[in-house]
Amino acid sequence: GPGQFTPLLSAGARQQLLVPLATREVAFGALVMERDGDKPFEEEEIQFANLAMAQVGQHIQDGILKRQLLNTNRRLVHQTHYLSQILEVSNLIKIHMEPADILEKVAEGIRDGMNFQTVLISLYREDRGSEIHELKRRIESLRTSRWRF
Repeated sequence: GPGQFTPLLSAGARQQLLVPLATREVAFGALVMERDGDKPFEEEEIQFANLAMAQVGQHIQDGILKRQLLNTNRRLVHQTHYLSQILEVSNLIKIHMEPADILEKVAEGIRDGMNFQTVLISLYREDRGSEIHELKRRIESLRTSRWRF
């Protein structure tokens, strides 16, 4: 009947108080308090438990929101960095750099921006097969130089 419950913490409990650990937006859990005696929980105890759990719930939610905000900010910073590199390459193209120099800058930007150790961009046109030999020579020189692309 009303007022009856199944003890969760103590087999001999005769009084139980369940307090939600939640905010208006989300529930995280509950606080369970039990007593062995016949004395019911007083209104002040109930209010204190409710206020305490509301504060804890708000703190948890604030922490979750802060982590989400920091992660979003981190992604935006990376995206801004990548966009600035793309703009730099675009500006280099506008001043009529040689294709090999443009590709070198693109490879450098990819390597630095995405934290790769080595990046190789290769263009091959069938009518210019000798470029393969030049490409192999450049790869070998990159391996022995202190700059790696």
